[in-house]
Amino acid sequence: MTESTTKRQLGELMKLARLERQLPQSAVAEQLGIQQSYLSKVENDTALPSVDILRRLSGFYGLSTPRLLRQLDPAILRRNAAYRAHLTWALRRRQMIRAGVVAALVAVAFGASRLLLNRETVAPIHQPVTLQLENIDGARAIDLFAAYGHLEVRGRDLVAGKTVSIDVRDMPWDRAFVELADRLGMRAEFSGALVQLYPKAGAH
Repeated sequence: MTESTTKRQLGELMKLARLERQLPQSAVAEQLGIQQSYLSKVENDTALPSVDILRRLSGFYGLSTPRLLRQLDPAILRRNAAYRAHLTWALRRRQMIRAGVVAALVAVAFGASRLLLNRETVAPIHQPVTLQLENIDGARAIDLFAAYGHLEVRGRDLVAGKTVSIDVRDMPWDRAFVELADRLGMRAEFSGALVQLYPKAGAH
């Protein structure tokens, strides 16, 4: 199914996906374990499927549920909190995966540079780091930085539920971590291989 810039109703998208695959409603309904009459209502926009049913339909047609939701008329998303929540979760999950890939690439580059130099290098916490994180879970961001610096971080539970965005370019890891902690309303204290997080005065 080709993506269009025109926002559409969910039933229209579901019907197009089925017709493009030349499938009768009865076959789709049987495969998904739902009533054909219910599928007909979905395609005619007289019934709005749950997120679970929508994911099953999308998967059956080989579609991405988040991409499908982004094609919908915005009015549908405004009326359906479950759809909005699923789309937000999917987007954040994609951002976290991208952030993890970036962190892994940085770590690989750091390890390769040590092998190429074949000599003593400065401690990992002083190595320059380049990371771009956008609206990522605070605890997840802390974990990414900790993995790169090979240090233990205590107090990560204090940032549970917070999100953070940070873009650092060739900044020493310890300075970047302090910047990250500051954006999360925390203060970072280094002691050898241990970093302890404390709430900043006046932070909520």
